[in-house]
Amino acid sequence: MTLAILGGSFNPVHVGHLALADAVLSTFHYDRILLIPSFQSPFKESGQGVSSEDRLDLLLASVAADSRIGIEDCEIKRRGISYTIDTLNDIEDRYKPQGKIGLVLGDDLIE
Repeated sequence: MTLAILGGSFNPVHVGHLALADAVLSTFHYDRILLIPSFQSPFKESGQGVSSEDRLDLLLASVAADSRIGIEDCEIKRRGISYTIDTLNDIEDRYKPQGKIGLVLGDDLIE
């Protein structure tokens, strides 16, 4: 299985997140993409917006009809700020993807 990941605060999840996930699957031909909500974004102040548990529930509901899109809660379970390398290592160990994991970044992280 080829795998891409899209991390973010998803605060809240919106159609743009889902369109990006679909575009990654369609354009780059990954078998699956995992959306990974952060517990606390290192780029945003904590305590703003929707709780991590509610964001997780909203994500699960928003992708329920598309088996190509999964939700991974490792960063929420980890609590605090998570770093990409730790998440990549966790995903690699858990999912054993074929080839390299595709790392998708939102344009809000690129300057």
